[in-house]
Amino acid sequence: MLVLLALASGLVFPTVTAMVSHRAPEAAQGGTLGVLASAGGLARLLAPIGATVLFQEVWIGAPFLVGGILLAVCGVMAATHMVRAATAS
Repeated sequence: MLVLLALASGLVFPTVTAMVSHRAPEAAQGGTLGVLASAGGLARLLAPIGATVLFQEVWIGAPFLVGGILLAVCGVMAATHMVRAATAS
């Protein structure tokens, strides 16, 4: 399981960082990447706490349900962006 996590992290984080740096203006790349790193650190701090609260107070499967909903929302946002970019070209 940890091998899959390491593989996914190795593929996702550099890709997201590259995408963000290409979208940011050249003069603002450092600040933009700093905000990205800070948001990632904050998410790694708050997500386990939130998942623990959901697990203990709501339902055992609640963290998985919330994670699935967040994944679906992000997928819809990404697909919408890709369709808009394709039609704008």
